[in-house]
Amino acid sequence: MADGMISIALRAVGTLTRLVKPPMHREVPLGTTVRELAHLNGVEDGMVMLVFVNKAKTTFDRVLEDGDEVVLYPIVAGG
Repeated sequence: MADGMISIALRAVGTLTRLVKPPMHREVPLGTTVRELAHLNGVEDGMVMLVFVNKAKTTFDRVLEDGDEVVLYPIVAGG
């Protein structure tokens, strides 16, 4: 891993799997937020209902740390 980079595991559920193919491991710059990680993978804020990091519910503004596991859950609509 390069200096100033961290390793993150990213997983998406449901309709988001068309953008994020499991399993997804990435190296991102230190200080990257969940929002920035999502955007790097083509996932915009309005597509996500829930964000979990290391099995704990969190927000898009969370700054990621080396080894974090991020899971994105889509907005669900029904009729």
